Amino acid sequence: MIPASIVGIVLGTFLFSHLSEPYVRLLIGLLAVGFGLNHWRQGNSQTKTSVSRIKGSFWSIVAGFTSFGIHAGTPLVNVYLLPQKLSPAIYMGTSTLLFTVINYFKLIPYFWLGQLSYTWGIYRPLWHCCRWHL
Repeated sequence: MIPASIVGIVLGTFLFSHLSEPYVRLLIGLLAVGFGLNHWRQGNSQTKTSVSRIKGSFWSIVAGFTSFGIHAGTPLVNVYLLPQKLSPAIYMGTSTLLFTVINYFKLIPYFWLGQLSYTWGIYRPLWHCCRWHL
């Protein structure tokens, strides 16, 4: 899932200049409707789906792309992971590791596109340390 999500981030990097606000709104709406329809279609199914490289790669690419553009990759990963009925520890570990890698990898294109400055890189760790004490 990690390599495919990095492909999605790279796609998002090169398509960034073509994403306008109306397209982003449309993307968010389509994701919400698609996630809802997928959940409705599956219902409260107790059947466990098997691991599929093709489905995992597809949803990871889309999750990387949407995570880069609108920070909304989790529902798309859930479309792939939840039907597998993973144990809570495996599910949380997979999600945590995946989005840790995705979020750190996104820093590279964010700096490259001028979305972050070096000042941000200096103060951000400080913010993480101090925000709990305010």
